[in-house]
Amino acid sequence: MMAVDCETGRIVWQTPNPEKWVMTHSSIVPMEFGDQHFYIYCGGRTEAGGVIGVAAKDGQVLWQTDEWKVRTNVPTPLVIGADRIFLTAGYGQYDSGCMMLRLTESDGKIVPKTEFKHPTAIFGSMQHTRFSTTTIFTASA
Repeated sequence: MMAVDCETGRIVWQTPNPEKWVMTHSSIVPMEFGDQHFYIYCGGRTEAGGVIGVAAKDGQVLWQTDEWKVRTNVPTPLVIGADRIFLTAGYGQYDSGCMMLRLTESDGKIVPKTEFKHPTAIFGSMQHTRFSTTTIFTASA
């Protein structure tokens, strides 16, 4: 991830990537927790990846977890309330359907903790892109 000065094109900061996570289709999402403003990103693939929180001011990694490694990370992470992040996998996933992270603070650092993780059979983004031919409600004339 990097910040660019739109007027000059100069790179203001660039986040280190020592684990060599690859880019995904997932959008970057802003979040504030405590006094920290950061961007959430889901990167990588099943071999190497996870979720990361990058400081908006300088691009430094504030927190990360590798508990969410999926083959196709397309859906945007959702910020839920002041301290939770909901993640769901994209098409072609069969093991990882969704996960909820809760951010906590410990010794001045942000710590992500998994609240739950479900397979696609319970909740996955594929469920929400299909349509049903079953009639659920019929209005009478």
